[in-house]
Formats: sequence, C-alpha cells, structure tokens
Amino acid sequence: MNKLLTLFLALYYTVTMMSGCGNAADSDPTGDETPAVSRTIAGTSALGRAGSWSANCIADVCARADADGNYLLASTVSNSSLMWTDIPEADGSTVRLYSRYRLDEAITTTLVNINPGTHTVLDIWSRSQKNLSIDACAQDSDCAGSVLEAFSSSVESQIVDQLDALAGDAWPPGRSPFDDVYVADPTIDALDQLFDHIQFVVTEDDVILFDNNGNELTRAPLSRLDRSVSLEGYTLSNSDYQNALGIPANVPSRSAISLAAVISPSQPTYAPTTVSVNASGSSSLNGELTFRHELTLTDGTTQSFDGAIVSTTIELSGQQIWVITATDPTGLSRTQGYIIQLWANDTDEPVFGGEGSCITPALAMNANTQNLCEEAQNGSTLGECDILNSSSVILEQSPAPCAHQTQNDGELLGVCTIISNEVRIFQYVNPLRPNNVETFEEKQARVRGQCTNNLGGTWSATP
Repeated sequence: MNKLLTLFLALYYTVTMMSGCGNAADSDPTGDETPAVSRTIAGTSALGRAGSWSANCIADVCARADADGNYLLASTVSNSSLMWTDIPEADGSTVRLYSRYRLDEAITTTLVNINPGTHTVLDIWSRSQKNLSIDACAQDSDCAGSVLEAFSSSVESQIVDQLDALAGDAWPPGRSPFDDVYVADPTIDALDQLFDHIQFVVTEDDVILFDNNGNELTRAPLSRLDRSVSLEGYTLSNSDYQNALGIPANVPSRSAISLAAVISPSQPTYAPTTVSVNASGSSSLNGELTFRHELTLTDGTTQSFDGAIVSTTIELSGQQIWVITATDPTGLSRTQGYIIQLWANDTDEPVFGGEGSCITPALAMNANTQNLCEEAQNGSTLGECDILNSSSVILEQSPAPCAHQTQNDGELLGVCTIISNEVRIFQYVNPLRPNNVETFEEKQARVRGQCTNNLGGTWSATP
C-alpha cells in the first residue's frame, strides 16, 4: 500500500494549491434539536496516561476505547451535549472526565477528546456561571443545558488560551485539548506529558496547579481564567515544571480480583466469525464474581452481554473492542479489554474509516500544505494509514474517520479510492491559499483526472 500511496502523494507535490473558503462561523452549542442523523464521534480518552478500555458516552450511548484510549462512537445525537469518559483504574475505581460535543448540522464526523484539559475548561466555565463544579452541574440537565448554551466556541478558545498562559512553556502553543489530535503518550505529545505531571484543580475561587506529590506550584483567581487578562505573576515557572517532570504519576495498585479470560479466536482471522469468551477462570477473595461484557464494533455501535461464558457472531471486519468488567459481592470491580482483529474478505464491499485515519493537522497548515486525509480499509491486511512529513504533505494519525464535509476549514473536493491498495484519500481545499483562476468544479475535475488516469483509482465527489 505504501509504495503506491507515496506515488499518489508525490503527484500532489506539483499540484497547484486549491482555493479557499471562509472560516466557519462561531457555532451555537445548543440551539433547536435537529432531525436524527447518523453521526460519528471519535477521539482519545486520557488522564495523562491513556484511558485504556474506558467507556465514552454522549446521552445514553457509549463506546469502549482501546488500550491507547482511542474510541469511536456512532450516535444519532441531535443537539450539542456534554460528553464524558469513565476510565477504569487498576484498583477498581473509576475516574470520570467531561468534554463537549458541539453540533454542526452539516458535519457528520467529529473529533472530540476527553482529558484533564477539557474537564478543567468546562469546570472553570461551570463554576463561573453556576458556582458549581462541572461534576455537580452535569447531574442536572437544566444546569448542564444552561452552561452549554453560553459555551460558544469563542468562550472555549478564550479559556484554553488562559490555561495555556497559566501553564507557561509546559502547554504546547496553540493546542486545543478538545479538537486537535491527542496521543496519550508523554514521549510523543507534550500536552499529554503536562497532564501526566501537573494536576489542575478548580475551586470556587481559584485554579491551582499541583505536582504529583501534592505540592502547590501556582494558583490564579478563577475570575481571570474566562476572560482575556494578563496572568503575569501567576504563570507556572519552567523550573517548577522541570522538577515536576521528575515525579512519576500516581497509578493505583491492583485490586483483589484476578480477571482471566480465554478469547477464541486468539489470532486475527476473517470476518464473519463466531467469538467465544470464557472468563470462568477469574476469582476474588471476596466471593463469586458477576461479569459484564461490552463489545464495541468497528462501526462504533456497542453490544452488551452478561455471564462468565458468552459467544456471538461478528459480521464486520476491522478492529473490535471486547471489554469485560468483573464485580465481586462487595462492589469491587476490575476491567480488562481485548482486541479482536477481523480481516476483510476480498468479496466484501470495502468499508473505510473504522480504524481511524491519517490527517493533515490544523497546526501544520500553511499556504503550501496539501489538505489531505487517508483511510485504510476496515480489516485491511496491508497495514494502517501512512504517517508522513514530506514537502507539502504532512499526515498524522487520528482516531477519527476522515471528515465527509470539511477539514481545516477547507471544503471536500472528492475521494480517490484505490481498491487494490485498500486505501482511499480525501482531498480538500486549502483555505490558506486562495486561487481565483479555477472554479471549484475545475479543481475537482483536475484532481479527479489525477486519481483515475494516473493511479487507476475510482473517484467520487462524496464518500
């Protein structure tokens, strides 16, 4: 796949840049409900460390994350809403963090991360508006609705900018904890490293930053975090942050439950297949265990089962996430997840995007950047999408499928599908370099010709 894909992308190095379109308007976070439309929400759940096997929810729909905290959820949500992640800890406890889903009626694929940054932003806004923590406000639908109604994208950006200023050099410049690709690995992602070593605590009066030993490093008045005012004198110092990096994160110890499961098939195989799970070898010193199984399929839907021994047939190819929660009579629980990889048959109609994509990141966009997204076929035997950083083509991995309407404020030109390589590439307008010579239709025709004539691909104006 990579050899042909490299050829495809090389063609784009010489393509005249596409003209732009206007920036999206500041969206209304609530508004009237819209008719039910199938929507895909994907992102990363993290505490700093990955939210492994977490439950990621909006309204009454949840999807489990993989070991890296990446989730994909299918929903017919019809308005903006709070989202949350319940991250299972090794000692049986659960950590809940909040984020938000911002409805855009024209957009059906959205990336939403859930992490200490998103939670802190919402906590600051909830306390400033209602004098309640986001945890307390979320328990009341009227409170949550009222807080979100005023939480416009400009308000969100303002609070993120102030947290950026408060954290000083520790916060990567320009990073949004909500919408930018987040990797739950502190050796790769500087924002994840920050959340691994600095705890953000919001009180009714202040926002306080602690290290992992509980030492207070700085605090700022809450009233200075939701507006554009100077934080001089409050900023986390670089020396304090460097010292904090030397203190390991506090990770809970293991619970008294031993969870042992036998999964069949134990190796990748072709879809459809029957999957059997036997957790009867699990035990607890406190008595007999009960079991809950959650299967999140590659299309973002979830099925649930009860009992120590269960089986079901999976029709879809791709990566399936099977999560088992064992609970003893005292209420203590332990959660463990497994990946079931099912390859696609050659006779199957190819389906894409269920295992994420490789996108041109917003922070990499300039006038010379190609605005692209690549998806491998679900259950591909040829590997994942390509991470590239070459000339005008920059791609980084995202847990979300490619956007079907716009990416980086650029409108979709079309999709080139290369079946033999089990890949498809989305091409969008680059809004940072307008080209007034060609019409939108002329741009589409040129890119379509490159797809069909040079690569033998199949072209479509829509996915």
